[in-house]
Amino acid sequence: MPDRFKDIDYIVAPTAGIGYKFAATDRTTFDVDTSVGMMFEKNTGLELESDGGDALYAFSAGVAASVTTRVQLKLEFQDVYKSWPTGDADKNDIAFITAFVYKF
Repeated sequence: MPDRFKDIDYIVAPTAGIGYKFAATDRTTFDVDTSVGMMFEKNTGLELESDGGDALYAFSAGVAASVTTRVQLKLEFQDVYKSWPTGDADKNDIAFITAFVYKF
């Protein structure tokens, strides 16, 4: 189903990534991962461009600390770069995420 807010008919974005866990104990973890991929985006009313110039890069680093056996506090930094953004979007998106994680 097309995205009527972004005028996108479909997106295919194959990616590959790698990660490394620097520390993992019962109480805390610290890991870093990164990925790279291509994005094929069909915008409404336009032809599909698949020349390989539209790249998507993602990097994240996070740390998690156990509050209880089932609850963690997680802090994460994410950096996502898209070489050809659509509309008025910026090429680079940086986010700092704070989350409580509950394990089932």
